[in-house]
Amino acid sequence: MTTQKQFEKIRAIVTTVNGDKFAVAEFDTNIQVWDLTKGLVNKFSANFDFGGNRLSISEDGKYLIVGGYSASTITAFDIETGEQLWQRKDLKKCRSVIILNRFYNQVFVNLERQGLHILDIETGSTLENLRGVEFYYENPFTNIDLLEKSTSISLTDRTKRKTLKNLAKTTFAILDTAFSKDKIVCAYSGNPLVAVSTLNFETIWTTNVIGHFLRIEYSNELDKILGIRWEYENGSPKYLCYIDVNTGKIEKEINLGEPIEVEFLKQGGLILTSTGKLYSTLTGQLIKQYDFENE
Repeated sequence: MTTQKQFEKIRAIVTTVNGDKFAVAEFDTNIQVWDLTKGLVNKFSANFDFGGNRLSISEDGKYLIVGGYSASTITAFDIETGEQLWQRKDLKKCRSVIILNRFYNQVFVNLERQGLHILDIETGSTLENLRGVEFYYENPFTNIDLLEKSTSISLTDRTKRKTLKNLAKTTFAILDTAFSKDKIVCAYSGNPLVAVSTLNFETIWTTNVIGHFLRIEYSNELDKILGIRWEYENGSPKYLCYIDVNTGKIEKEINLGEPIEVEFLKQGGLILTSTGKLYSTLTGQLIKQYDFENE
């Protein structure tokens, strides 16, 4: 799986847990939407800023949401037609946008100074505000979601909108979260993976590694946690790690080379790099090459 280091114009990738479509973004306005089997679907020009999570695609492949930090815009597009559905210019300094697929495609927006808004994806209107929440992670298996706050995480019943338990964060920030059928695993900036039970909300295991995990996902087919490990202090290659879901032990690693971005698709069955390489995590083999550079 090792790839050669090369110039990459793609600096961001956004996927969903199970969807077929994904988006890749260049500096600093051009966005491409692709389908795993059909190829390029559409191209968009929007006010997009790197850093944070300012790009989101719906799992049903219908919507693309783009947050502009410097432009102070939140924009929604219809992926198939390319039509701009709406744009909010009153929501300033966007930190992140997340389409909440299990909330009927509502949009979570985190603003630097204006707090947190939940928007209607069809109209862009504000449905409600949330206090103190920095990021929202949806659970594909149960109704227990994870909300990241400044110093803690909250395990929350999605249907009842009720906090079940608050836990202190291990470090200052979570880089990614993965859900299995009975666990929530958090990848913290600066090192550890921490697994928490969704049955009793107790910590099951903690794994420390060299560097930290940029992305993690649970593979239902392998019954393992998969992680993209990076030794950030040394500027190392990125490694695909296979992790025992019950113990946190890393069983093996595969060198992915040095792509700028790597994301999981199809519930961990595939990984995509910013150089356009699509790999199977089951076999470790390259199965497709997308030409992002010439689109």
